Amino acid sequence: MNRFGYEFYDENNHFYGSSRIEPHPLSRYQWVLNKGNQMMAVALVTLLVSIVVSYTHYESFSFSVQMVGHIAIIIAVTAIKIGYLLRCIGRHGLGKQL
Repeated sequence: MNRFGYEFYDENNHFYGSSRIEPHPLSRYQWVLNKGNQMMAVALVTLLVSIVVSYTHYESFSFSVQMVGHIAIIIAVTAIKIGYLLRCIGRHGLGKQL
């Protein structure tokens, strides 16, 4: 076994197969770029919902829901920053301008 999986040879030492998993067609940096974009999109939606719950329609929600909304704002903003960082890493790795 090598680091990529098992390789199979016949009695004459001719290769006839392996257990390797083929790599994903996207490059690792493209994957990081996509995940960063997805993370930013989800965090933005979360942020907007949290702002609505916490500030614009606060009278419609209980105190505990408002408290969760305020905490979610902090978490969503942090997630946007991490997503942007992943996006920058992906673009840099692909040789694109930041």
